[in-house]
Amino acid sequence: MNGKLSLSMAFDGQKTVTDDLYFTPPFKVYSPFYNETGWAKYILMCGSAGVLAGDENEIHLLAGENCKVIFTDQGYQKLFHTNGGVSRQHIALTVQKNAKLCYMPHPIMTFTGCEHISSCNANLTESASLIFSEVYCCGRTAMGGSIWFKAFSFTHGNHH
Repeated sequence: MNGKLSLSMAFDGQKTVTDDLYFTPPFKVYSPFYNETGWAKYILMCGSAGVLAGDENEIHLLAGENCKVIFTDQGYQKLFHTNGGVSRQHIALTVQKNAKLCYMPHPIMTFTGCEHISSCNANLTESASLIFSEVYCCGRTAMGGSIWFKAFSFTHGNHH
């Protein structure tokens, strides 16, 4: 599946609220939950059993000025055997003045034979904060599953 999510958030003077939201299957997003310190927690739901060859997902998040956002998902993302194909994911994060974004999805579970390309662009203003987490773990170790990468790359960009 080719899922798209675009979520922009704004600060209304008291709390972070949804400014604009667009998604296509298999994605859906819960309305935000708020904790006692004023952080808005958004949870991404995915109506798919996992990622297959040819799947391309895009996630775009914009935390407007003064927002405090935690973005997570409902559970592990499974990367299945791609049979010589490739799956892709692109994440674009924008964090504006005095905003804080904590991007912490559940771990990504890799299955033997998966080939997946994930990229992320993060644009931060000088006073913005970003906590970014991407955790990989192996799936079904009892069936020979292990974490094995053909290639893994992480590039560090500049602040804007």
